[in-house]
Amino acid sequence: MIEYRVCWNASSNASFRGASDWESWQDEDATHGEVIDALEVGAFKVPAGLEMALDQSGFEWFVETRIAVEDPA
Repeated sequence: MIEYRVCWNASSNASFRGASDWESWQDEDATHGEVIDALEVGAFKVPAGLEMALDQSGFEWFVETRIAVEDPA
């Protein structure tokens, strides 16, 4: 099973970075590419003003995936 997390950073007036907790993707047959596409493409458009603010702020985000590690317990 694939796990994913969303990561972010910015480097304008204030620098920061972070990441969400790892979450399990519900489709056991999904590939890493399919998970990333599903999370990065999305089904909605960000309002133009917000998109401009994000672009100017230096804010970046991306998705990381990994193979889930089985708990030996």
